[in-house]
Amino acid sequence: MQPDALEEIKQEALKIIKEKAVLKGEFILSSGQKSNFYIDIKRITLDGKFLDIITEIISDYVAKNFKTRNFAGIELGSVPIVAATILKMKQKGYNSKGVIVRKELKKYGTSREIEGSEDIGSAILIEDVITTGKTTADAIDKLLRNNIKIEGVITIIDRGGGENIKSKVDKFFSLFEARNVLEDSEPKI
Repeated sequence: MQPDALEEIKQEALKIIKEKAVLKGEFILSSGQKSNFYIDIKRITLDGKFLDIITEIISDYVAKNFKTRNFAGIELGSVPIVAATILKMKQKGYNSKGVIVRKELKKYGTSREIEGSEDIGSAILIEDVITTGKTTADAIDKLLRNNIKIEGVITIIDRGGGENIKSKVDKFFSLFEARNVLEDSEPKI
């Protein structure tokens, strides 16, 4: 994709995030920290237009910067993004597979911490929002325990925890930082 076209769709994705995913109020983040805003990407990850745009950006970056074409995500927020990215990569002629990392083991069935194509060998971990990076780091550890090497991490929004992830992976890419999303944003109440 041409740089101008890529920048244009990136700005369109940012506009959707600002309009539909930024909330204001009092929130407790997954890290336990309190915040007066929340970036709820889950509000838009099941929107076809947003998924098409965001996976175009991700797939373009992956094709240019990674050897692997496989993906991993953490339940629940990354599941639609991983699935849509696999489909987008297929449309571009790549055969991709994916896995989902469970936050907690199920107490029934197979009781696995990784679901999906476990024979992939390596993957790129996709996140919706990284706050402290603890959840992402835990997922990387689970993937490594299951013999899946992580070539890098891609997140839609980095709230600052990306710095904690950079030491765990070779490549880290954030589409946006929290300051980009909050700039000129009209948070919903």
